[in-house]
This record gives sequence, structure tokens and C-alpha cells, in this order.
Amino acid sequence: MSNVTATLERYCYAPTATMGRLKLADHVWYTIEKPWANNQREISCIPEGLFLCKPYISRKFGNVYEVIGVPERDYILFHAGNVPSDIKGCIAVGKKPDDKEFRVLESREGLKEFLNAVKGFELFNLHVCHYELQYH
Repeated sequence: MSNVTATLERYCYAPTATMGRLKLADHVWYTIEKPWANNQREISCIPEGLFLCKPYISRKFGNVYEVIGVPERDYILFHAGNVPSDIKGCIAVGKKPDDKEFRVLESREGLKEFLNAVKGFELFNLHVCHYELQYH
């Protein structure tokens, strides 16, 4: 395991999407994933747990990071995207959430910020967990 950990706090499991908040040090981004469908390849978000991420060169997305160690899954990438139809089991990163429309906004900028924050790490941990929003 790495000594660097990013946390993906999922706060909404909807029938059409999974919304989350991605944290690393004092940085925060928002994520959109496919809905939970029993970890099925290309149609489900990944399960909650602790995984490793490593650099990956994608023909379609360029230099990104891949989540490794997910049972029965591979090629789970962090890349740009705004809505669940933009991804096939991957994690799209954005700067702002649109929870009413189940999408993330400013994805290219958010992904660029995230990739700059993890730049140079051969590996980092990804802790995926459920997060209950607290209302006061």
C-alpha cells in the first residue's frame, strides 16, 4: 500500500447514478459513476473498499490513473465525463456537483486538477466509502 490516500465519499446511490466527493489532502472534487449493479463490468460502480491506483496511459483519455484490485474488474479509470452515459464503470471527476440532474460540472478542469494533485505518485490508495450527509 501507498502512504497517500484519496477518499471517495459516496453520498448518493440513485437508480441512474452514484454521486460522490473525492478528497485528497485539502482538495475536494466531485464524482459521477454508474449506479450500483453488483459490480458488473461496465454497468456498475465499484464496491466500497480500499484499492490501489496507478498511472495508466489510455488511447482514449491519455495519461490518467487506473483503480486496481477490484474483484472481477479491470480498466477502471479516472477520466473526464459529466453524466453516467459518459462512463463505462469508470469514475468521472468534476469540480461541482449537480445533484438534481445527477451529473458533475467542469469535468475537464476537475480532472486536470485531480491529476495534478496525484502527479508523480507511482501508487496511491483509494478508500471508497458511503457518506451520510448531515443536515442541521
